Amino acid sequence: MRSLFPFLLVTLASIARSHAAPIALDDLLPGARDEADAGAVEASEARVGEARATRGPTLHLELEGGTSRGEIVRIPGTETYVHGTSKADDATLHGRYGVRLRLDGLVTDFGRTSARIDAAKHGRDAAVAERDASRASREAAIASAFFAWAAADARAAAARAEHADAIAAAARVHAAVDRGERPAADLDGVELAAAQAALEESRGVQVREQARAALEAIVGPLAADATPAVTVAAPLVVRPVRSPEQRAAKARLAAAQAEARASELTFRPVITYQVDAGASGIDDRAFPDWEAGVALRVPLWDGSLDARRREARARARIATAEGRAEAQREQANRRAAASALTAAEERVALAGELGLRAERLFARASDAVSIGGESLDSLAALDRARTQLRGAKLEQSLATIDLAAARRGLPRAP
Repeated sequence: MRSLFPFLLVTLASIARSHAAPIALDDLLPGARDEADAGAVEASEARVGEARATRGPTLHLELEGGTSRGEIVRIPGTETYVHGTSKADDATLHGRYGVRLRLDGLVTDFGRTSARIDAAKHGRDAAVAERDASRASREAAIASAFFAWAAADARAAAARAEHADAIAAAARVHAAVDRGERPAADLDGVELAAAQAALEESRGVQVREQARAALEAIVGPLAADATPAVTVAAPLVVRPVRSPEQRAAKARLAAAQAEARASELTFRPVITYQVDAGASGIDDRAFPDWEAGVALRVPLWDGSLDARRREARARARIATAEGRAEAQREQANRRAAASALTAAEERVALAGELGLRAERLFARASDAVSIGGESLDSLAALDRARTQLRGAKLEQSLATIDLAAARRGLPRAP
């Protein structure tokens, strides 16, 4: 008698599933929203504030000290003191010191600051749009990995059940051979089927664990007993008129164009004001010191400004090309999403019809066993009907997963 040992190596834990905690996709998505990178947005907000601050005054405190030739002397017959020397060869050094508050600011730069503020605002809008696009991309990656895990889990569960049935069928034939009711040669087929089922289960478990690891790489570790839960009536995610990626591309273009406009104004004149108030002195004599004035500065040539202007123009051209490419991708994605949704709905309907027919076949096979008795042939026919029913149920599960993915605008789950 051939040993049953090769078919009993599978433990009860590998055949029967333990109580598992179901996880839905919506349980995983909040993490993608909470972990969205806000650093770029904060930096862009700071750049807007920096550009606006250019219009405001600045206040400085200046302290100075040192030594120099000469001293404070009075002009004869007046109360006016000046800094000078009494003789040309006088090398006497005197201590100098001073304290001053300086207030300066912008009167007008003929639109340069306004252009920089406008460019900074568009940059902030681009950062917000890119943050939203990054968040949407991460949510899509989570959803895709989740549905891949769900499909792999469904296949692994079907392979596990198929292996258990193959072991039971082999055990029945072994018992019949032991009783002398069947020849030993009948063991070859059932042992081969059991070995193939064991191999398929092993592959299914490996694929499922790989899919789970891919999901955990994005969302972090899941509970040890976690299982995917896909709802039959998955909510339809309506795609916005413009995708986050397309909005980000448009915002980047606006920011690049605004920077180019600002760079064109770099050679406009600037009018500033300055007010100083303080005291300065030499040795033990100190005198009040103040000054107020307005200055006009006209840039004539600056190589760095010209280089930045060329760079801004180039970025605007790049952003224009990226915007066109993103619009084309969005159109293609919309067509693909609509096609995938139609195909998934059709597959759900076909899988449902397949399930009904498999249930009828299994019911007839069960009736044959009930009426004709539990012969090996009738039980084998029942096993085949059960396998077909299990395959139909698996197709229904996979079709449901495909539909859920399609309703989110994702590609079909592998």
